Amino acid sequence: MRLVAWIVAGITLIAGYLWWTSPIRPVARHFDSPPPLQGVLSVNSALQRAVVEGREEIAGGEDIAMDAQGNLYTGSADGKIWQRTTSGQWRVFAQGNPLVRPAGLAVDEQGNLIVCDAFSGLLRVTPQGDITVLVDSFNGERFGLTDDVDIAPDGRIYFTDATANYTMHNYRLEALEGRPSGRFMRYDPTTGETDLLLDDLYFANGVAVAKDGSFVLVNETFAFQTRRVWLSGERAGQSDMWQHNLPGFPDGISADDQGHFWMALYAPRLPALESLQSLPTLKRILGALPEALWPKPVAHGLVLKLDAEGNILQSLHDATGETMAIVTSAERYGDTLYMGSLVRPGIGMLTVQAN
Repeated sequence: MRLVAWIVAGITLIAGYLWWTSPIRPVARHFDSPPPLQGVLSVNSALQRAVVEGREEIAGGEDIAMDAQGNLYTGSADGKIWQRTTSGQWRVFAQGNPLVRPAGLAVDEQGNLIVCDAFSGLLRVTPQGDITVLVDSFNGERFGLTDDVDIAPDGRIYFTDATANYTMHNYRLEALEGRPSGRFMRYDPTTGETDLLLDDLYFANGVAVAKDGSFVLVNETFAFQTRRVWLSGERAGQSDMWQHNLPGFPDGISADDQGHFWMALYAPRLPALESLQSLPTLKRILGALPEALWPKPVAHGLVLKLDAEGNILQSLHDATGETMAIVTSAERYGDTLYMGSLVRPGIGMLTVQAN
């Protein structure tokens, strides 16, 4: 009995120490049960047919953009921006300060590459590779993790500061803490002004402007949902829910020339993590432990095709995770769907129907 008492006392002391030293102060959260993977969400092998290029050159090409000439761009974990020329060759397009970790990418009407660098803010890279910081703070507060970007037909730039409380090094703590701090912003290149559109988002991630410019979407990764902000018409300036209770962690999203949207889901939902969300004390202790001990995402590639109203038209899977997994972006140009990953090497390319 004395041994048991000592063991209990030891466990209590360790738990107390972890609770006291934890970097987070979590709150309880509750979620709806995730939708079953059936019907339009049924598991298939579509993503296993993808061809992965640039495995040797690109580590963690999170997002993808294409210019008017057909050159492809992505950023890698080592701070470089890579270009795949129309001849199919990969080359370093830009590197060096202030590039640290290029995340979201878009190309403007002048052919400049607009980059969300996770550490340096919103950047512009000219076709010659010259880099300018457009904005790196709002109301005197530095961005925490500048994440994704898209450009409206009028030239204004929409981008996310995923979390104001953490950085690329420890952003997963926000998932445990359950306190939203993400922001959705708009930058006007003609005036240099930045506006706040939405705040208190649960990790503001992917951004996509509708083909007609009438609205813009923003993904909340840690809430499994997508918000819509109206840009024109009677509802201009208002926001509503576009997708709720998604089957996975929504990351990048893009609009194609047919008016459809392609959403990359980082991984399917994690029941173990969601069951923890209602237990703030346990989450606080877990937050003090190495991430290697946390519930891990499943290596299951998943991309959704949706219409303008948010209806899911198609799901593309790789349940093996061998070809595509941890997918963070999906961009369709012509008859090819290009896919990036935050951690996997190379860029996935899959032939898809254009309608």
